[in-house]
Amino acid sequence: MNYVLILLLIVVLAISSYTDIKNGLILNKIMYPSLIITALIRLIDHPLGLIYYLLLGLLPALSLFVIAISKRNSVGGGDIKLMALIGIVLGFVGAILVFAYAMISGLIWSLISKVFCKKISNEIRMAPHFTIGTMVHLFIIGIYTAH
Repeated sequence: MNYVLILLLIVVLAISSYTDIKNGLILNKIMYPSLIITALIRLIDHPLGLIYYLLLGLLPALSLFVIAISKRNSVGGGDIKLMALIGIVLGFVGAILVFAYAMISGLIWSLISKVFCKKISNEIRMAPHFTIGTMVHLFIIGIYTAH
């Protein structure tokens, strides 16, 4: 596991979560350099193969892109880029698992909002849920690799 990539991902997720909650935006000035840096590092360091990270790792982001173009106002471009970053850093399986954890987190958030706020917003800021999903995934990997 490349800890430089993990650290970069965590920093980008933290910044993106903050800006997404505060302004509803995931900033391109953060995402584009991060995507370029991680892709360049993956060109050099790809323990499971370059295809696993740079092609298969982008499939979850591609699925979000398809949803975004097929249903208007469903998924933002920042969410797609953030998922692409997660895929490049964690690879295909990691990105799929993070996506699943993020969806579970978003569902729990929606249910809690409905109970305590008596309404569910039509918008769910996904960056915080991608952050939660990534942290859960990294925690689980840490538990398995520590033994």
